[in-house]
Amino acid sequence: MHGTAEEDIHVGLVKIRDASLTDDATLKGVGRTICQLQRLGLFTIVVVDEALPSVNGSEEIAKWRTNAEKQADRIVLAIEVERGQARRVDGTLSVDSEGSPLKVLPNHLITPLSRGVIPVLYPMAYDSNQRLVPTTANEVVLKLTKLLSTHCPQSSPVDQPISLDRIIFLDPLGGIPSTDRPSGAHVFVNLEQEYGDLKNQLGGHHLSNLSTLREALSLLPPTSSGVITTPNLAAAHNLNSTSKRSKNPLIHNLLTDKPLISSSLPVQSSSPATLTTLLKHGIPITIHPSHTKLTDPSKIDLPKLTLLIEDSFGKRLDLEHYLSRINNSIAAVIVAGDYEGAAIVTWEYPSEDKTRQRVCYLDKFAVLKRSQGTGGVADVVFKAMMEGVRNGLFEGAEGVVWRSRRWNPVNKWVSTLPTQSQHKGDS
Repeated sequence: MHGTAEEDIHVGLVKIRDASLTDDATLKGVGRTICQLQRLGLFTIVVVDEALPSVNGSEEIAKWRTNAEKQADRIVLAIEVERGQARRVDGTLSVDSEGSPLKVLPNHLITPLSRGVIPVLYPMAYDSNQRLVPTTANEVVLKLTKLLSTHCPQSSPVDQPISLDRIIFLDPLGGIPSTDRPSGAHVFVNLEQEYGDLKNQLGGHHLSNLSTLREALSLLPPTSSGVITTPNLAAAHNLNSTSKRSKNPLIHNLLTDKPLISSSLPVQSSSPATLTTLLKHGIPITIHPSHTKLTDPSKIDLPKLTLLIEDSFGKRLDLEHYLSRINNSIAAVIVAGDYEGAAIVTWEYPSEDKTRQRVCYLDKFAVLKRSQGTGGVADVVFKAMMEGVRNGLFEGAEGVVWRSRRWNPVNKWVSTLPTQSQHKGDS
């Protein structure tokens, strides 16, 4: 493995569900993508996820094991055909007794990784009597996450710390389904904000994927992310194309830490519907409703809000003047995390005549410079604002008005958003 002892070994966990239903050509494309990820610095561990038999008889378990081994060997071959190195790893998992926690022998994985060899394993563990018993692929993913999140064990043959950057689920069903995107999936999920609602909407494999990734990402740094996509999309290889139809979502995400399209864009602007979901443990969202005062210390940390605005806009805020202008006309204040991002929406009137219908005006939209372009902070804040329009946060207002200079490049993005935002003047 290249690099100095000070550099992290960047690792991705790839779980492939029902590889037996994936044809050889598609699996070969997945193998090519895994090799490309490695050339870009992400070394992967692959977990085979074949459906467990409904009856746990010895004959059924034997057939399942034979099939799981066959699929592991197919994945190894798909990687090797693309000039990568891979090997099926047996005997890595163990349990003391039925129902006891799963254990992993780390050297069985770290040693191949340190040599640039991709380990491929299936969820079969040895019990205390040296019998092989099946476990679940999701349990293996969680156990590997716990192992790798503690960096490199002292018994490891390499000195470099390990950074688990990506957990990738290749699922024929694709990403987390969205009610707003018929036949499509959520583009981005901020688990801190959205898990509860999604959990109540999902079932089956989708709920299992969501819950597993939530638990796994909670163990990792906020820079780590999860991706759910289909084997077909993961096999895409037209990486130089400017078309979102042909870009490989795994390569794109590794290079940008973003989904192919902004999660804030409306469905009609996001065609075609995506089957790929990017997930992060994310940041909590706090929403302060209409009539909140920025000077209320029980609700707003004004020094942090001021620092956020000044950092985002790169200039000093005349706080006294700002407060005199907006403090009595707040429609909502939306705060991401510990003031990593915020939107301040105010009530405004189209003229001096305050008997006319008031409108919601996006007065400030700020993201810390260190959080701009990564982590999805801007999308999370904007998504919360759009949800506010739909769920009555703005007391029946039909949309949010935006005003900026005509040459502001953000206009092209904001003008497509479903908040009935409007461009008003040059100020």
